[in-house]
Amino acid sequence: AVVLTDTHCHLYKMRREPEEVLAACRKAGVARMLIPAISYEDNERILSACRYEGCGAALGIHPKYTGYQKALGAPRGGKDRCLPWKARLTRLREEEDLAGRRRAFLEDLLEKCGRIERMAREDPFAAAIGETGLDYSYPSDEGEKEIQAALFHRQIQTALRTGLPLVLHIRPSERDGQVYRDALAILEAYRGAPGLKGVLHCLTMQNMAPEEADRFLSLGFKLGIGGSLTRSPDGRLEDMVRRAPAEAVLLETDAPWVRPSFEGGEPEDGENDPAVTIPHILALVSRIRGTDEEEMAEIIEENADSLFPRMKKTDTDGTGG
Repeated sequence: AVVLTDTHCHLYKMRREPEEVLAACRKAGVARMLIPAISYEDNERILSACRYEGCGAALGIHPKYTGYQKALGAPRGGKDRCLPWKARLTRLREEEDLAGRRRAFLEDLLEKCGRIERMAREDPFAAAIGETGLDYSYPSDEGEKEIQAALFHRQIQTALRTGLPLVLHIRPSERDGQVYRDALAILEAYRGAPGLKGVLHCLTMQNMAPEEADRFLSLGFKLGIGGSLTRSPDGRLEDMVRRAPAEAVLLETDAPWVRPSFEGGEPEDGENDPAVTIPHILALVSRIRGTDEEEMAEIIEENADSLFPRMKKTDTDGTGG
């Protein structure tokens, strides 16, 4: 039987112990798992978790887990012209101070990226860089967007220097899809760079034009298909899954989040279980594309092999190989 790979699972965030999750996965034929970092502090923890058979690490800093809001926050509102001159002067000094603190914050963040790059070079369990990208899902000031963009550039450069693929996190606001245009503008600066490749994690097609998805594909990115496929009321995600090149499809859970819906009800414990979700999404993808399930599994695993060569294959009985 073909083994399967969960290309995005936050194993260390799940309620159950890693050994229990992985044992259930092996029984279900899910023999490999890519574990992505969120915060800087996660990276060493993930590398430790990757000592489990079949696991690989994606090292990086998530765009919403930089610590920006806690360290800097958004500037106070109000229009300067409505303030007395002394208050305007105070506001100007505050803004100058904030700009200085933002510069220091970014310098510290980029130093952390340097340490992550060294980890990626030195540790054989490092299989990707990420998750990284842009996230406009929550209210954010322009300063935070600038920090996210600088961090994204730095992590793209890390991926190119280490030869590792990128795990992209690109999340729009509820209003529009500007985040995709901004992310593509950044990536286009590296088009044609040797080794530019990766996966657009958690594809939803929310506020995303089909031609924007096509541009990610043209830049060398595969599509991470997970639980969102079961919750796509307008059918746009199904359409993208149907027409995407077969060599661009990967499976993921984003566990313990992004639980899929199931006909007949949810799993009893309510947690997104890779052992259940990955075979379920494989069946949906196969049905949407009109492809035999075993054939689709073979294609998807070839995709995972080609993108994540550092992730070693294992037997589903846990004996290795």
